[in-house]
Amino acid sequence: MPAMIRRRGRTGRQVALHVVVWFHDVPLCCESALVDAVAAAGVGIYPIGPHWDPRHPRTVPPCAGAILGYASLAEAQMEDGVVRLATVVDRLARARA
Repeated sequence: MPAMIRRRGRTGRQVALHVVVWFHDVPLCCESALVDAVAAAGVGIYPIGPHWDPRHPRTVPPCAGAILGYASLAEAQMEDGVVRLATVVDRLARARA
């Protein structure tokens, strides 16, 4: 949970149902590989790419993004998922470097 949310005294189900995350080190063309690698690590995320209309190139994001749903997760599960997600993103970014 971001520190700002904790300071306001809200965590878990009191905050929201999902969050959108942008991965600036992962290009949009690698979004499917990111989703698959994160799933292999035991975390489910939803790619943001299918929500963009390729007929309007100015609106297509330059990097991968994902929707993370967490309404039914306990705070410990969220923290574990974020650690796993970060590990995969770091690994993919290093592989591209």
